[in-house]
Amino acid sequence: MTRANLLGTTILAVLMLPGPAAAASPGSARSSKSKAEAARCDTGPNWAAVPREALDAPDLPMRVTNWVSVDADGSLSWNGSPIDSEQAQQYLELTGMMVPRPALVLNRLPGTPCDEIGKAADLIERTIACAPDLCFLTEGGKRPIPSPPAPPAPPRPPG
Repeated sequence: MTRANLLGTTILAVLMLPGPAAAASPGSARSSKSKAEAARCDTGPNWAAVPREALDAPDLPMRVTNWVSVDADGSLSWNGSPIDSEQAQQYLELTGMMVPRPALVLNRLPGTPCDEIGKAADLIERTIACAPDLCFLTEGGKRPIPSPPAPPAPPRPPG
């Protein structure tokens, strides 16, 4: 895959989803033992554990957010599309070059062991710099991919 095709694929994979920044405070790192701590997996101080409901709240401001979901067997998906670890690394490298940088949600699917979450978090952190306002950990079902917005109305003829 050429770099231009990969960039185009990555840009298409980046979705406008409600951003988790308003839902998580910078102090909500993995050491928190609160009920809201996602999956209770230890991903490091650069991750904010956020309850799934907070990420799905309709009143949050729009923010470009990429979702990396991990299944029980360690398989990955990027915004709902299955990928391998090499593709994940390529997408992450391109995401890391974007300004402003999109947020990233690491989503633990039901039944996923913490060691698989740890492997995914390690892959992410080897590729991009995480911080609690950019990298979020949650757990829940697969994120539905929203329909694209309707095209704009055609311009009115002058007159």
